[in-house]
Amino acid sequence: MRRSLRFALGFLATGALFAATVLGVSAVDRALAMRMAELKVRGMAALEQFLGRRVDYGSISPSVLRHIVVRDLVVHSRDGSGGDLLTVRTLKVRYSLLGLLASRDPVGALREIRISGAALRLDLDADRDLLDLVSRISSSGARTAALPASRLDSERAPSSMV
Repeated sequence: MRRSLRFALGFLATGALFAATVLGVSAVDRALAMRMAELKVRGMAALEQFLGRRVDYGSISPSVLRHIVVRDLVVHSRDGSGGDLLTVRTLKVRYSLLGLLASRDPVGALREIRISGAALRLDLDADRDLLDLVSRISSSGARTAALPASRLDSERAPSSMV
């Protein structure tokens, strides 16, 4: 009798531990999904605000622990009539999971940006504001609030200037 009672209590304790684990993982998953959604919205809004141009994408695929992959990213020209300013086949954004969960600023959790399959088409007159922006950032060495502490890598990509 005592042995079966110990077995039943052990079984109940194991079941309770399992249920608590499932509930905990579920809560973390919900919190992470909310942060990921917020990161998508705020990240794209920050990019549009920083560039002063509309940005579209084909898909965003998050990896829960380390990165987000954006496919078919398009940065449109300022007036929309000059074609696409930038097209990127794949944009991989690495982030800090701890920073994403612990911070109210998901953009601040970004750590690295990788670009592959990019094509840049600049109109030296129409895109003067972007050229000035790049010049200010590179000459001052200062970061703006819109940009996280990131490293930008790009594979060899074709570009053209008009």
